[in-house]
Amino acid sequence: MQLTDAVRRYLNAQLAEGKSRSTAKNAKAALKHLCAFLESMQVTTVAELDHDTLMAYREEVAWHVTAKGTPLSTRSQSECLGHLRAFCRFMVREDWLMADPSLRIPNPKKPRPLPRAILEPKEVQAIMAQPDMRTARGQRDRVILEVLYSTAMRREEVSNLKMADVETATGYVHVRQGKGGKDRVVPLGKNVCALIDTYVAGVRDVWPNAEANDYLFLNRWGNRMEPNSVWAVVHKCVQRAGI
Repeated sequence: MQLTDAVRRYLNAQLAEGKSRSTAKNAKAALKHLCAFLESMQVTTVAELDHDTLMAYREEVAWHVTAKGTPLSTRSQSECLGHLRAFCRFMVREDWLMADPSLRIPNPKKPRPLPRAILEPKEVQAIMAQPDMRTARGQRDRVILEVLYSTAMRREEVSNLKMADVETATGYVHVRQGKGGKDRVVPLGKNVCALIDTYVAGVRDVWPNAEANDYLFLNRWGNRMEPNSVWAVVHKCVQRAGI
């Protein structure tokens, strides 16, 4: 069977099943594009469809440029591939295909948008100024803020930092079992290293059982600060800064 005939019968079946004309119109446009691409590869019959051919079409969709000169959005790409899959399922049901060649065709990955709210330098300075540096707790909180800001570590990662993980002499911190369960090494700035050295040398021992605990940041009972406690430090300082 010719692909063009299969597409015509599929679209008629869509309308017969009560699908909206809008859906049918979108399907017609997507499958017209599919047929044009397959014809350029000299594939004109249903029997010639296979996984490799459809993967080539998926790549064509990924690199397709619209009339405005812009690439297709991931949403539009997913819609094109969705019409392809529905068409292939229909051909399998009609026994025109023995197996569905579209089963392992992956969807495009959704883009990861940047954060909408970016702090201004003056806002960062206002947050950093909130901890009371005259107290041990204030110095600890300031170090937490500086480490988070300068390294982009997650709160769980900061919570799990141990004394041996921080190398202020060389300016590095070892993140153990970070995102994806992987270790990594992150650089530390001179100012952050100086703050950490001051905190460790003159402040950290204030907490009970500090010598027996190898975690960098301790709570009031001398235990490791939980991730939510790290988050609470940030939240409190942001609120106090009026941001």
